[in-house]
Amino acid sequence: MEPDIGDGDCDKWPELDAVCETWCQAKVENAVIEKKIEECKTVVEKMMAQKGVTEISTDRYQVKKSLQSREFISQKCLPNSIWKEYAKVSEFNVLSVKTLGKAKCKAKAEGKVQTLGKKIKAANK
Repeated sequence: MEPDIGDGDCDKWPELDAVCETWCQAKVENAVIEKKIEECKTVVEKMMAQKGVTEISTDRYQVKKSLQSREFISQKCLPNSIWKEYAKVSEFNVLSVKTLGKAKCKAKAEGKVQTLGKKIKAANK
């Protein structure tokens, strides 16, 4: 059974700071990884555009570029009665974390992003 934190007083959960710090650091690392992925995609797309192809491969990797489409409709485009009849509602929990006071995670992230940028520039030379 989870402890009752009553009015949100987290002093009853001393490990919360450690868990949130880990979470915050993971968010930073994830952002760095996502940036690296986007930079790699950009390089590959540039190579594909220069060659005028939608598929490129080596002995170890294959990249295919395709176009996906999705159909959707805005609530503004429909009469309210039709929207109410056919709209699907999904609910889900959302948790968010942010640092308070000194942003320890931000300082760590800036160093990782700078290091990542140097590595990618070196690899592209």
